[in-house]
Amino acid sequence: MSTPHDGTSESAPNPFAESIKQRLFNRSKASGETLNIFLVRFSVERLLYRLSKKRARK
Repeated sequence: MSTPHDGTSESAPNPFAESIKQRLFNRSKASGETLNIFLVRFSVERLLYRLSKKRARK
């Protein structure tokens, strides 16, 4: 069984995941950034946020 090149499986799409993907796409359009740049920045911001909360607990 082969999988598509876009990293998705052949099963039916998950509506929850599709909703999140669409919201992130809409936010990238609103900010004027490409989706890839927006996702990188969003991921780094979330990582830094989570690290700051983890260090605050110690």
